[in-house]
Amino acid sequence: MSRISISWIFGFLALFAFAVAHATTTPSSGLPYTVGNITLANGIDVFYREAGPSNGTTLLLLHGFPSSSHQFRNFIPILAGHGYHVIAPDYPGFGFTTVPSSLNFAYSFTTLTDTVAAFLDAKNISSFIPYMHDYGGPVGYRLAIQRPQSILALISQNANAYLEGFGQSFWPPVVFPLWNATTPAEFQTAANPVNSTVLSLRGIQSQYTTGSAKPRLIEPEAYWLDYSLINEKPGNRDIQIDLLTDYRSNVPLYPSWQAYFRQMQPKLLAAWVKNDIIFVPPGAHAYKRDLPNAEVVLLDAGHFLLETNLAQQANIVLAFLRKNGL
Repeated sequence: MSRISISWIFGFLALFAFAVAHATTTPSSGLPYTVGNITLANGIDVFYREAGPSNGTTLLLLHGFPSSSHQFRNFIPILAGHGYHVIAPDYPGFGFTTVPSSLNFAYSFTTLTDTVAAFLDAKNISSFIPYMHDYGGPVGYRLAIQRPQSILALISQNANAYLEGFGQSFWPPVVFPLWNATTPAEFQTAANPVNSTVLSLRGIQSQYTTGSAKPRLIEPEAYWLDYSLINEKPGNRDIQIDLLTDYRSNVPLYPSWQAYFRQMQPKLLAAWVKNDIIFVPPGAHAYKRDLPNAEVVLLDAGHFLLETNLAQQANIVLAFLRKNGL
């Protein structure tokens, strides 16, 4: 693709970002949900999408890498249409959430979780159901450990909590070298292929298309937006490398998450896909070890299943919620 066309796309996205940041949080925008920003005490300006009655049961949609709340754009109005209060924030480093440079923010799963926790407090949300995809798993499960009284149920869409869930064709060759680097030179050597594959347009597109039975249903603007936001924000590639590296901090927490499952026995739906190479089906089945009553459903789709199997997933989620009186 030519330099001119890429520059045009970045320019368009910059204009779109400005429009979104200044959008009204009323239905007059024409969207089936409202968009807004809330500035936290530390200066982080969290962008979020929200719909549904404020007194309804809250579904907190926690997005995955490399996307944002945009991945839930079609899901939100369906859930809200059934009376749920639905809210989906962008993490720092993703989507349209902005972090002041003066903050010297350290990007990790601890700080992502802290930001979402502060966001919930700012929105006066004291009870909720985390719907977790990919990176949303560590954020959601850390929140569950911190505030177990707030968790009404758990919904996992390829959000991992077991060693069996790591896809062997992705993590060992691509990410584990980042985890195992012991010197700056080794780390840079490990980061170079991640930059050229995982963070490239082709790599991000492949997260949407690999394993999908219906790739023609995937809107290209979804992966173009992810790619463009990663490249448009200064330093964002380094942020993504930092977070891929810090994902290792979640693994030692798995036993505590599993202990939480055993002790609290939360209602859990694991609605995963059969064909994901990142978080694979054994990770879904593993929930049954600690939660015998967990519901496990595998769909014929790829990592971003809401792009192709939206109605199917919505029906599964709504049936789970109704069955459990939520």
